[in-house]
Amino acid sequence: MKVNFERFRATDGIELQGWRSEAAGPIGVATETLHVHGFAGDGHSNKFLDSLHPAYSDAGSSFFSFDTRGSGVINWSNRNGEPITTGSCFEVFSDSIHDIRGAARAAEEHGAQQLIVQGHSLGASKVINYCLDRGESDALPIAGVVLISPTDMIRWTESDSKHAEHLERAHHLLDDGNPQALVDTQCWAYGTPMSAAAYVSLSERGGAIDVYSTRGSLATRLSQLAIRTLIICGSEDEAIKLTHGTIDKWRENMTSITPPESELHIIDGASHSFEGYERELARIIGEFATRVVQS
Repeated sequence: MKVNFERFRATDGIELQGWRSEAAGPIGVATETLHVHGFAGDGHSNKFLDSLHPAYSDAGSSFFSFDTRGSGVINWSNRNGEPITTGSCFEVFSDSIHDIRGAARAAEEHGAQQLIVQGHSLGASKVINYCLDRGESDALPIAGVVLISPTDMIRWTESDSKHAEHLERAHHLLDDGNPQALVDTQCWAYGTPMSAAAYVSLSERGGAIDVYSTRGSLATRLSQLAIRTLIICGSEDEAIKLTHGTIDKWRENMTSITPPESELHIIDGASHSFEGYERELARIIGEFATRVVQS
């Protein structure tokens, strides 16, 4: 099918790019699905995207998969014409709302009247944060949310034996006015460099990234979503094994913190990126999208 390349700007001026396919199935309210990739990822490399473009098209939704400012490890873009260093090494999690807002505005300019917002891995946390922190400038309603391989970054970072050391160093660097200085060149299971600002934003409890933990007597951020939500992961997801030990413990935890209008699917045998299970992933998501579009 035809997929069009498009440039757009985040709402703080950073130039980004994405890939859009058009709706082909029955359309009620014009719907566009935004896909937010995971840590250091991009809007085109995951093979399951090849199957999701036609799945959403058949469901009656256009599909816009885009690069965030966290694409790649160290990357470059521009903010209103001025060069800027981007990539996961320097991305501050709370800034991701600007990227999604920019994509939503591009969708509105394309004719969308409502959104489905989808995130993979770290992208799922960004989607939850965006949905809960939308403001008056976010005009399009969100009809559905899809969380693919949602990863608890707090548990992820705390599984690293050097986490406390890295977090302390990051705070020292921030206090000294050096937010882009590297905490280390080998952080977490990925073994990637991380700046002080990025490290704190992706690993500290109580921050915007902390969407799956209870906060004192408060419910989790995830459980506050008052939107129809699909949560889907693989039984062999390596990130889930790292954060929860077993898929059964993850399922028990997620069941207790999911919003009322949600459904949870586990694809037996699938990994974090669903290699070899892309069609099954697309089938489940396509059926969900069809229900959302036609409701």
